Amino acid sequence: MGSLRFLPTDDLTIDVTGNWFRDHNHARGGRCVPVRQTTLTESFLRTDQLDPSTDYSQEYFDFCGSTTPYRTALDTYPIADLQSSGVWGTIGYELGDVGWLEDLEFRSITAWRSQRPRDRTDIDQTPYPVGVRATLGGNGTFAGGTSGPQPGLDGSPGDATQISEELQALFTAWDGRVSGVAGVYGFWEDASVQRGERFFPGILTRTGGGTTETTIGVDNWSWALFGQATVDPVEWLGLTAGLRYSTEKKGYSQLKSIPDYDGIAFAPLVGSRNPTTGELSPAVGNVKYDAWTPMASVALRLPDDALDDLSLDSLMGYFTYSRGFKSGGFNGGARSNNPVQLIPFQPETLDNFEIGSKLIGLDQRLTLNVSLFYGQYDDIQVRTIVPLPCPPGCVVPPTDLVIENAASATTKGLELEFVALPIDGLRVQGSVGLLDAKFDSFPDAASDLVEGERIDRSGESLPGAPQAQTHLAIQYSFDVDPGPDFLAGWISPRLDWSYQSSVHYFSEELVAAEQPAYHLLDLRLSYDFLDDRAQVALWGKNVTGTEYFNAATPVASTMGTVLQFYAPPAIWGGEMSYRF
Repeated sequence: MGSLRFLPTDDLTIDVTGNWFRDHNHARGGRCVPVRQTTLTESFLRTDQLDPSTDYSQEYFDFCGSTTPYRTALDTYPIADLQSSGVWGTIGYELGDVGWLEDLEFRSITAWRSQRPRDRTDIDQTPYPVGVRATLGGNGTFAGGTSGPQPGLDGSPGDATQISEELQALFTAWDGRVSGVAGVYGFWEDASVQRGERFFPGILTRTGGGTTETTIGVDNWSWALFGQATVDPVEWLGLTAGLRYSTEKKGYSQLKSIPDYDGIAFAPLVGSRNPTTGELSPAVGNVKYDAWTPMASVALRLPDDALDDLSLDSLMGYFTYSRGFKSGGFNGGARSNNPVQLIPFQPETLDNFEIGSKLIGLDQRLTLNVSLFYGQYDDIQVRTIVPLPCPPGCVVPPTDLVIENAASATTKGLELEFVALPIDGLRVQGSVGLLDAKFDSFPDAASDLVEGERIDRSGESLPGAPQAQTHLAIQYSFDVDPGPDFLAGWISPRLDWSYQSSVHYFSEELVAAEQPAYHLLDLRLSYDFLDDRAQVALWGKNVTGTEYFNAATPVASTMGTVLQFYAPPAIWGGEMSYRF
């Protein structure tokens, strides 16, 4: 990583930064949890496929149940490899006072970034040969297969590029009582990847199972106009308003082929198939969305005279309304050819209302912030399993994990955070968050438990939304002088405790994807010296070894299992740093 700053004149500043990194690791394994027998496991993993004496269905569930949070056994070596580089910069030009505008400044913010991801994933997270997905490239041998090299079936690395440009005008007026910003923003993205997949090698057929190649292309752009200003007509009142107009275009293309197709269909095959190349008819789609997203806020500040009477340094109350917009798109990660990818999901909008207060008192030894919020979602985007029609000759009932729009949802809650400095050297800080988030209307949702079943989730809590979260940190710093002047400094022991209530990552009926409530404890001991330029620290994260998962994949409706991906166990480490 490197950064440069140019100062051609007193009014012109140019900052440029660039970086390159590569992260190549053994991807995190998942714990496989058996849930139920399904149509697939009962009929597909039946005893007459290979060896009549073997119950492959029970063998698969035995393999699944033998996994633990941090011990997995796979039939392929997983890989997560990301190479990324980018350059970004800011040009700022200060014009000063222009007419009734004060401190006028123009900024240009430009960024370019490129990624090249490679991966290989054991879809079922067991040593049973169920499925492998890869975008590795290389010699064409698809790991986990039994029929030898399959050119192209390991896919090829992805390639993605993003470019963004933002022009801003910042200003003040009315002797500093008015401040604002206005500008335009543009974003362009181009990406492609070839994904190879193999399902049930040596189990489905004696020729090595079913294989597919999928080449996916993405062509997106967006632009926006925005403006926001704050006016302080009197000392105790602040009024803020802003408006943004956004237009976003999503482009998607897919070409799927089945090189060793033998009459067994894994998913709806839309269009004709080339018998030589195995290619299906290409799928191409484009959609465009736009939205106006306003915001407004009123802030009331207690005047200085009243602050002195109450021994407060600052007290502000506020009310804010804002509308958020999350663009729609296509389900490019879906496994089937059509029609799922070309049925776009719609944008999600949120109308958010918040009222709260911010207090600083006791000679800045206490900071306390409290807020109440209420949010109304429309067309909320939800990950769900969707059943697909089974074409003639279908053996595997096709389903896909896609994004659908629920009708509406409501969130409401409270957030409290504080920082206290009761005595010199002692710092206590904490937060509490309470959340009630439910679907108001979701009458025709796909079940995550039973294939093909549609249920009414109206009134259910939102996935990934814990009802309570808390955090408490205590740190005490004291001076030490072991001898030489350069070693004089201070030692700071610190304790961090956090709590999260239970959370389900998919629908409530899928109990195996629910993480119970848990506590975490982190410790840190640091020694700062050399005039605050050097530090040595020892630390421990999750020192009690709490086992909890923070991601899950539901395949209960197809393979009868849930995959849980666990956060790290207890980790101990040390750091040394020097600032110059």
